[in-house]
This record gives sequence, C-alpha cells and structure tokens, in this order.
Amino acid sequence: MPDESVHDGNFAERLEKRTDPAAVAVGSMLPPEVLVDAGLGFGRRDSPGSTVYSVIKAAHLIECHLNRSLQVERLTIRQVGALAYIAQNPSSSRAELARAVLTSPQAAGGLVRRLVVSGFIHVAEGGVGSPLSFTLTETGRSALHRALAVVEASELAMLDSLVPSAVVDLDRLLRDVVTGLG
Repeated sequence: MPDESVHDGNFAERLEKRTDPAAVAVGSMLPPEVLVDAGLGFGRRDSPGSTVYSVIKAAHLIECHLNRSLQVERLTIRQVGALAYIAQNPSSSRAELARAVLTSPQAAGGLVRRLVVSGFIHVAEGGVGSPLSFTLTETGRSALHRALAVVEASELAMLDSLVPSAVVDLDRLLRDVVTGLG
C-alpha cells in the first residue's frame, strides 16, 4: 500500500474522493494542525470542520475546568462520574462503568483502583462472567455529595455568560448530535 502522507499535497484530494464515511471520519480526527497543513482547514473559522473542532476543544476545556474546580475534593470529573454511577448501579461490570464515564474498560480498572485506594468504594469481585459488586463507602458518599455541589457551581459559572435561551438551544443541539452519533 502506498504511503499516504498528509504532506504530499494530494492528501486532501484523496480524502475528498473517499466514499467510505468511516474513512472520512477517521481522517477528520487527525490533529487539527495536520489537517490545516493538508489544506482541509480543520479548526479554521471559515471551514465546515471548525464546528467539530470547536466542540472537541469545548469538551476538553470544560473537563479541564471541572477538574481544576474539583481539586479541592481531590477528585476528577471522571471519578465523580464513576462514584455517581456506582451509587446508582452497584452491581455492574467495568465495561459498563467505562461506558458510563466515557473511557475504556482498562482505564476504568485504574479508576476503580484509585477509588478503592482513596477509600471511596469497596469492590467485591464476582466469579467468572459475574458482575462486580461496588459499594460506596461513607467517605465515598460524602465525597460524592460535596463534589456534585462543586460541579453544579462550576457548571453554572461556565454557562453564566450565555443567555438562558442559548443554554437551552446548546443543550438541545448537543443532545441531537449525541443521539445522531450514538
């Protein structure tokens, strides 16, 4: 198979000719600087790819902002998500937990270990093919309660610059995108 370097001048033309939507989607997930260099304009205001880039960048900045806010509780937003999921779903697999907090099962395993070491949860291993049994400790319940208050305050502060109707529209649009892709 010939080398399809993004810097050979023909990458954008080859990408436009592809008919496989999955191949185009993979191409669009390249780093923005590579796509701008390739002439695709991903991340520039005047290109269609700028919307996707803006969503990706916003998601990253929101996660960073929430993680900074949660430092006082010594938690990350994914750990808070895991604690909230476990509170509602004590018998579940690591894969289910991973899907709930938008990470891989391997990363969820590390997340579970950190929560156990921190004293937030207890894990009872099931047999082969059986779900795990997660239990929030009293420390975990208390940490989750405090963390959810921090998340709520941070969310309100982030959305404060938008008029209420824009928040409603943004929520609806993002839910439509998630539903369309999910």
